[in-house]
Amino acid sequence: MKLLQQAQALLADEITIEAIRTLAELQNKAAGHEHDYIADLWEGVYAAADDEVLSQASDEGLL
Repeated sequence: MKLLQQAQALLADEITIEAIRTLAELQNKAAGHEHDYIADLWEGVYAAADDEVLSQASDEGLL
């Protein structure tokens, strides 16, 4: 669950576009339950990120 720990650490600070990119990469690398747990973290991204960051992430196809 190393990838999950890395993903959780991303959400401890301000949500930036770089953090969203990294979260997407970690989720793509993960498999099984770890993939599912990382997928659950996206709710936190939507709740914590500002609209500009979410808009940029959407434009990049990350959301």
